[in-house]
Amino acid sequence: MKIKSTLLLFALSAALIISSCGGGSTMQRPKIETEPAASDVTIETFYSFNIRNTGDAPLTVTAVDIRNVDGCPGDEEGLEPFKVDVLSELPKVINTVGGTGEQDENGVASVSVNVTFTVQAISCNRLAVLTISSDDPERPQYTMNIRTAKNVPYIEANPPVLDLGFVMEGQQTDGVLYIQNSGLDDLVIDRIDYRGTLGFRFIWGCQLVDSEGDNTNYTNIGAEDDPGFIDTATCQPVVIKKNSSFELPVRYVAYDEEPAEAELSFYSNDPRFPKDLGQTFDVKLVANAGGPCIRIIPPSIDFGATVVPNAKPMAVYLESCGDEPVEVTDVRLSEDTAKEFNLSLDPLGAFNEANPLVLEPGEKRDFRITYVPTTPRLDPDGKPEPDLGKVQVVNSSPRGMVEAPISGLAVEAEQVVCEFDVLANYQPLAEGTPINPMTDLMLKDLSYDPTPGGGIKTRLWKAEQPHGSQEVFYPNSVYKDVRFTCNVIGSYRFILEVTNENGDRATCDRVVEVRPPEGCMVELTWNTPNDPDQTDQCTEDNDCGSDMDLHVVHPYATGTRKDDNGEVLGYFDDEYDCYWMNAHRLIWQPKFADNPLYQPHLDRDDTDGAGPEIFTYTYPDDKCLKIGVHYYDDHGFGASYPTIRVFISDSVPIWEKTLKQAMYTWDMWHVGTLCCTDLETPFTEHKKANGDPVIFKNYDSLKP
Repeated sequence: MKIKSTLLLFALSAALIISSCGGGSTMQRPKIETEPAASDVTIETFYSFNIRNTGDAPLTVTAVDIRNVDGCPGDEEGLEPFKVDVLSELPKVINTVGGTGEQDENGVASVSVNVTFTVQAISCNRLAVLTISSDDPERPQYTMNIRTAKNVPYIEANPPVLDLGFVMEGQQTDGVLYIQNSGLDDLVIDRIDYRGTLGFRFIWGCQLVDSEGDNTNYTNIGAEDDPGFIDTATCQPVVIKKNSSFELPVRYVAYDEEPAEAELSFYSNDPRFPKDLGQTFDVKLVANAGGPCIRIIPPSIDFGATVVPNAKPMAVYLESCGDEPVEVTDVRLSEDTAKEFNLSLDPLGAFNEANPLVLEPGEKRDFRITYVPTTPRLDPDGKPEPDLGKVQVVNSSPRGMVEAPISGLAVEAEQVVCEFDVLANYQPLAEGTPINPMTDLMLKDLSYDPTPGGGIKTRLWKAEQPHGSQEVFYPNSVYKDVRFTCNVIGSYRFILEVTNENGDRATCDRVVEVRPPEGCMVELTWNTPNDPDQTDQCTEDNDCGSDMDLHVVHPYATGTRKDDNGEVLGYFDDEYDCYWMNAHRLIWQPKFADNPLYQPHLDRDDTDGAGPEIFTYTYPDDKCLKIGVHYYDDHGFGASYPTIRVFISDSVPIWEKTLKQAMYTWDMWHVGTLCCTDLETPFTEHKKANGDPVIFKNYDSLKP
């Protein structure tokens, strides 16, 4: 009886419900959704989504607003860094997805919305709430959280462990470790510790710190049994921009066939690894580790310049580099690979996860990648950009998946093309942008040869330099990418000549202007006629050029030697002569003792001929300074003829002179007096009664 009464009540209730709904029909309603379907998103600077209607009746959107909820400490009052743009005029009717249910003849399929965040000087985790107002009966105020992550760097390594495979005794192998920044701010690495088995080498492509101006920019250090480190005493910090990587070549030379391992520890500004607490990001390098190993040959697949629409195939190899068989379950192109690259696995035969391709130790198998460019890709400046991609190999080694980058350049040219970029401090230097003296430039060759069977065979860099400049390219003038330090004020013209396999030539050039910094600057260069090569650079055991020194003396300087008027010369004073011995330690304005811009500096000392030596004083006081040139040592090359140029916040010197009278060892040219703040008479030359320059003989630095 109890069961029957329950069934009866249910039947009566169902009947009442059906009758109340009008003969079994249901009410049609709109339903708001977003595409992508996310109610809480984190953006960098831009986010776009669509408003859609998944109900069965038209949806009317009346407003879309955004409101800043959580800002950063120190924000200006009322700051609204988020902006919303609706790409349709509101109100707007949105019909149902797929055209089912009731439709409005003026309705649209969706409404697009863009959210823009303006990056602020103060960085933190910000939150804004976006509200969509509509006639959705269940969600009339649909809200989305829009967040921005604090701009911080994130250091990563690709691959996480660099496995160089099996290397026979006496052999060597090379690999590349990529240090990546997947964060939103610059990653700065200022120290590397290294330790491990004898035989590992790596190249950290930093700019070396060298007070003598040696522009060697790479260091090659072995990770041996004794721990070592590279820090800011020898290297400038390396800066890796967001979404960028830094290449670290690695080499292992096998002294035996035992397992080998090394570790690199990176000190950076990644907040996950606070260097103040001694925490580091560590990467292992291994070789002869045993087990399965696979590598892609070549490790970087570059098709070079290819004339559209020609197809260029390339054989790529899989090599088993371990001491056990390795299984390959998939070879594919990454999702972001350009459509111009095609993959053919026919030479490998059929394989999959259930039936893998097995490579025995030392076995090598090939497959094909073909580049079929259709249209040249150009950057905003109209320069050709490469098509890019990656080939990925899923395998049973500890790395799981290995990758190799792919690149190709689509061109329409029919002859060799010469082109290069100029970088200053690792950043592209725009045309017409001046630089200060002592700026280290990198010239990167971007030339290409699209002719059939072509390719760049030779390169030759040349430099037309201002008078007095004797700089050379490093490592030399025939390398693909070279460095050059602009030390003398004036105009530099860099010329590149390239030749292809057929002997065809092309040239290109770029002019870079070097201007003095703000304030006072004095430049010394010199000519030594008996020096057969004034561009060479000396070693510690080799004197290859003459050595002249620039002196700038404060009026408070003391000493025993005086000029013809009885005034103390003051050269070689410990506190008031700025020269190579006191290059950066002098305090001439005690009021600003902690600010180097208010103190004098000898920014460059040259000991191997030609110069320049450079004195700068950004914010000088009203004291007048003596200028002198001392011939410290001719190193057996005899007479020299110095040139002095004086600049005050302008590229045109206020005074310049090349001495016609020869100078010899221990001569002191008492050049003149410089008053940096006296606009009417900033410089006065010292002369004898007959107009000759003032030169003191046997001016011994030990007896000033």
